[in-house]
Amino acid sequence: MSTSEKTPFESGVPDAEAGYSGSMAPSSPPTTLTTDNPRQARQVLARQMSQWGLDHLSGDVELIVSELVTNATQHAGGVRSIAITARDGYIRVEVADPDPTPPSLRSPGTGENSGRGLLLVAALSRAWGVRPEGDGKVVWAEVRTDED
Repeated sequence: MSTSEKTPFESGVPDAEAGYSGSMAPSSPPTTLTTDNPRQARQVLARQMSQWGLDHLSGDVELIVSELVTNATQHAGGVRSIAITARDGYIRVEVADPDPTPPSLRSPGTGENSGRGLLLVAALSRAWGVRPEGDGKVVWAEVRTDED
């Protein structure tokens, strides 16, 4: 199993530290794109979610991809690629960028206009994390598609 197929039990940790073992074969091939434009990423994602019959999750997943693309653009030198995959029980969004520095959750002050993106990602996803890729990284988030 490749590193990209590992699924974490904890949020905000590198895949290698998450301790997952088992097979997570994709239910659908990933949809990939390259854009630094959050709006374009949201539009592509919304179309894909509709094709998968997951319109009811589109708003949350669109917000996640928008925040991850914005973070990569503003703090990590841009977006290398975006991948959206439907797997058994969840949607996984991955945004690759050229900066190896992992993102961190912040506690912005009430007067700050930014710094809440990863807090939103953490709140909307079942898990999120980061893994190294080449000389950069991939930040990912997963949203459940089934009910517990």
